[in-house]
Amino acid sequence: MKDTDIQDLLSKGKPPCLDTLRGKIIRFDSCEKIVVMEFEAIPEFCHSKAQIVQGGFVTGMLDAS
Repeated sequence: MKDTDIQDLLSKGKPPCLDTLRGKIIRFDSCEKIVVMEFEAIPEFCHSKAQIVQGGFVTGMLDAS
């Protein structure tokens, strides 16, 4: 199975928390054993006048990855 096929399967079977955290898989590389993910840091996840993402959300993003 190609890496792009695995990436598609991971994207289709993603847990609901990734929708909540606005996360998506950008790249999967089986040779390097890495996955690159992207999360949208919306103001609702932030404190300090929506400038800093709250640590619990960062932890959730890292855990989801």
